[in-house]
Amino acid sequence: MLMYRIVPEGSCPRCGHKQFLVREFQSHLYLTNRDGEVIDAKDEGGFCVGKCLNCKREYEMFQRQHSFIPLTPLRKLMYEYQPENLPKNEYNDPRIDNPMQR
Repeated sequence: MLMYRIVPEGSCPRCGHKQFLVREFQSHLYLTNRDGEVIDAKDEGGFCVGKCLNCKREYEMFQRQHSFIPLTPLRKLMYEYQPENLPKNEYNDPRIDNPMQR
């Protein structure tokens, strides 16, 4: 029994299919004065959820410049411990530091 499976980066970790229906959520905070006018605003960021069109499984997705990547637990761990806290895109160096190193 394998403890891991090699999955191409943009495909479903369960079935290997590459088509997803992706929903993106953005969150913003606004501070208004007593007249209802916006005094301050803060972008809280957002997240994406993708549903595989083949097996119907849902995954949190990472958004790249022109694509989305389903996040497996290992990918989340690796991206969390990168120096810039973001995965490298296809135009940059794709190497990722070892998350087990201190």
